[in-house]
Amino acid sequence: MFKYWFTAPKGGAFSSFYMFNPVSRVFCRIRLELNRKTTEKDNGETGAFYRDYRVVGFSSRSNLDVGNLSLWRISTSDPCHRLVYESIMALRAEPEHWGEHVYDTSNAEISIHKGNPIIPEEEAILPDTVKIADLIALAKIAIKNKSSVVLTGKDATGAELAQAILTAIEPSDK
Repeated sequence: MFKYWFTAPKGGAFSSFYMFNPVSRVFCRIRLELNRKTTEKDNGETGAFYRDYRVVGFSSRSNLDVGNLSLWRISTSDPCHRLVYESIMALRAEPEHWGEHVYDTSNAEISIHKGNPIIPEEEAILPDTVKIADLIALAKIAIKNKSSVVLTGKDATGAELAQAILTAIEPSDK
């Protein structure tokens, strides 16, 4: 029942990969972006970041204010749990077309993550030697273990990131 998608990278970076179960709301984002700016809550590491509960929504609007958390809530009135913006706009649980932005959260009172636009998998930019099947295998490991998998620090090279991915999935069945 898992669904997955890629988002467009900024400035030639690697794409991010998302894997999500809309029924259980189990979620894994594989962030492959190197040289990210660090913040108080994000040291720029690459990895497969697992959440046992996440609400995901899609919108063609790229300007939804993720900094003002009072504009957001999670509606639990239907089985898929929906992200709602400004009390009137329920984000779609499924994307309707390429280019929509993904918004996701585990708790709308704490933070909303805004992802880049979603893209077809054939447009995803991945480290050399890494395949989509490798990312699916990595996400499955994080989900099975119910924990995130850190791959590299932010200053790694693309080759180091590829090797970290392949090493992380080596004992698993791709």
